[in-house]
Amino acid sequence: MTNIVIPVKNPSSAKQRLGDVLTPDQRRELALAMLDHVVEQTSAAALPHHILVVTDSAEIESRVRPRGVSILLEERARGETEAVEEATRWSIRNEFERQLVIPADMPNLTSADIDTLLSEPAPKPSVVLSPAVGDDGTNAILTSPPDAITFRFGRRSFPDYVEQARRRNIACKILRLPNLVLDLDSFEDVKQFLDQTTAMDGQVSNGTGMSTVRPAAGPLFRLLSGWNLRERVN
Repeated sequence: MTNIVIPVKNPSSAKQRLGDVLTPDQRRELALAMLDHVVEQTSAAALPHHILVVTDSAEIESRVRPRGVSILLEERARGETEAVEEATRWSIRNEFERQLVIPADMPNLTSADIDTLLSEPAPKPSVVLSPAVGDDGTNAILTSPPDAITFRFGRRSFPDYVEQARRRNIACKILRLPNLVLDLDSFEDVKQFLDQTTAMDGQVSNGTGMSTVRPAAGPLFRLLSGWNLRERVN
């Protein structure tokens, strides 16, 4: 079975790059709304899986535990890479064959995207990567076994993973999932999400040359729309 790891920052310190357009309370509310979306969609995936949220926040623990997911509570915040490394050790101790890491800020993620990732063949050792755009980051990484590769998140993690797999002779597949391209780190990301979700008639561009069907406007879209961000910036 696959253990799906969702690393989550303390919401009080989340989304610092949006500090110019959002108040601290709004950044916290946004982080929680995105987490709710990701946990909901991941839980709804049809293929067998287990979910582990790793966080240093007792608030996050109390928020997601009633949803039937496991919690790995860190004693202190040490960054995304260290959180995933600790989760990987947890996956191995609990005898999971594979691990899928999904960020907690994927506004367009659907349960179908999770099933697409879970349906990927995963010979040992192997890695499946779903890249972000803009900073060469990685928005999903499936490893078999869980520690098949050394984790490193942030800018240029995607080309680094590809090169690491090449050097270590690890099977590497690149899976470009349009709904996983966008995370919400900047005002431009937020604007793109609002524009795309507003233009929900069928296929719309996602800025990468690919197209995708946008998920229905939900709580996250309504939350951001209610803040009138364009007027505030202009």
